[in-house]
Amino acid sequence: MVDTVVTPPVEVRDTVVLKQVDTLMIFKDKLKVKVFRSFDTIRVDAICDADTIISIIEVPVEKIIYKEKQTPMDMLKKLGLYLLLALVSWKLIEAKLLKR
Repeated sequence: MVDTVVTPPVEVRDTVVLKQVDTLMIFKDKLKVKVFRSFDTIRVDAICDADTIISIIEVPVEKIIYKEKQTPMDMLKKLGLYLLLALVSWKLIEAKLLKR
């Protein structure tokens, strides 16, 4: 799924009469603009802070199936049962082999 978010533009317009060397700073919401003038050189530094846009999309699900996880005690009981069955089987096989 592609989600497009358009944010409104932020504009600042101003007229300033500068000296030979001057610094102009403009702050608006998350926008910071610094204009440096040094005789015939103009330098502009503009920073727009990061913005977080959260989009929540609901996805319909037909049916939720909950599966219970085995507890360690259940696993130990199952392991004990298998060991008991293996021991009984071993003893039965051993008893049949000794009768021959």
